[in-house]
Amino acid sequence: MEVIGPRSPLSVAICTNRPWNIRYMLSAAASLSAEDELLVVLDVADADCADLADELGRRGARLLRNGSNRGLSYSRNQALAECAHRILVYLDDDITIGSETLDAIGRAAAAGAGIVGVLLVPVFPTACPWWLTGGQYH
Repeated sequence: MEVIGPRSPLSVAICTNRPWNIRYMLSAAASLSAEDELLVVLDVADADCADLADELGRRGARLLRNGSNRGLSYSRNQALAECAHRILVYLDDDITIGSETLDAIGRAAAAGAGIVGVLLVPVFPTACPWWLTGGQYH
C-alpha cells in the first residue's frame, strides 16, 4: 500500500550497548528529514562516549545514557519519555534504513495508521550464512 500525502515528523530511537557500532547510527541520521530527531540510548556502564556524543551532536542527534546496564526495555522506555514527536520509530543498532522507508512510515502515520511495519531485507557482505535460510528472517 502506497500512502501519498503529508508526512508526520518522526522520533527515531536506536538503543544500543555497542557504542563502537556508530556507522549504523550515523547512517540513520543521514536518512532523517529536517523535522525528525534521532535519539541514541546507550546502555553501557562507564563507557567513554565523548566522541560518540560529539559526532551525533554534529548531526543533530541526542545521546541519552542509562548510566548502567538496564536492558532494552528500559532503554526504549527512556526514548519514549524523551522523544519530541508523536511518532516513535525504534531501530536496531545493526541496521541501516533509507529515507524512503522513513518517509513511508511518516506518511502512513499522518494518514492515521497506529502501527506501521516495514519489510527488512538482509544484505550480507558475501553470501547468506549457511546457518540462516531465507525463511528465517522476516
